[in-house]
Amino acid sequence: MTSTVRIAPPNSLLLVVDDPGKIDVPRIVRGRTNVAGTRSCIAIGTRSAQDGETLVSLASEDAPDEAPAFDGVLDTPRKTLSVCSVLLSPIIECKVASERTRVRVWTNHPSEPDTVRIVVSAP
Repeated sequence: MTSTVRIAPPNSLLLVVDDPGKIDVPRIVRGRTNVAGTRSCIAIGTRSAQDGETLVSLASEDAPDEAPAFDGVLDTPRKTLSVCSVLLSPIIECKVASERTRVRVWTNHPSEPDTVRIVVSAP
C-alpha cells in the first residue's frame, strides 16, 4: 500500500500522529535535521510553502536502501496513522496492525525537502 499527495503545507510542516487530539509535538532544530519525534508525534519540515509543493508518500513496504532521516516508534493505540498539517487536518491516513508502529522517514534535502517518504511497519 502506498499513498502519495503533493501539498504545500501551512508552516512548511507535517505531523505524523495516531490521535490528533493527544499529541506532544516535538521541536525541530533547523540546521541540524528536518525531522523530530516524540512517542505521540513526528514532525517533518518540508519545502517552504512559498517555494512550491512537497511530494509526500506513505507506505507500508518498499523502504529505500539508504539510511532514513528518522527511525522511531510511534504510539498508535487507535491503530490509525495520519499525516496531518499543523491544522491537524489529515492529508494521508493508513491503518496499522499494532498499538506501536515503527516509522521511518526519508527526505531528499536536510532542511527543505520537496520529497518526503514515510514507511510504516511493525516495531
